[in-house]
Amino acid sequence: MIENSCINLIAIPFAGGDRFSYRTFQSYLGDHIKWHTLELPGRGSRKQEKLAETFEEMVEFLFAQAEPIMADGPFALFGHSMGAILGYQFVHELHKRNIPGPVFAFFSGAGAPGFKPRIPIA
Repeated sequence: MIENSCINLIAIPFAGGDRFSYRTFQSYLGDHIKWHTLELPGRGSRKQEKLAETFEEMVEFLFAQAEPIMADGPFALFGHSMGAILGYQFVHELHKRNIPGPVFAFFSGAGAPGFKPRIPIA
């Protein structure tokens, strides 16, 4: 448990989301949690940039944005929908680079790794 310190909460938005997608969340959090929403190229303030074409490229763009936040101390990770998939891959990239992972990871709006739907999706 993290006591008497601030934790950075890094959020990865859904497909099409940007840094404004979770703008109201910070108002629900205490002073000990600082919300950071990452942005992919082609979204929000980065809309003039070329879109990433692969998940690997997206993870690299997210990693570059998250590095200074992660260096600032303990962090947690939240991803929704496509952001959940990217967050899962992001954690794997941290392990590959021998970088300590998040103290907490929360993912929503996507099936668990290895989840197979009972009804085939055409």
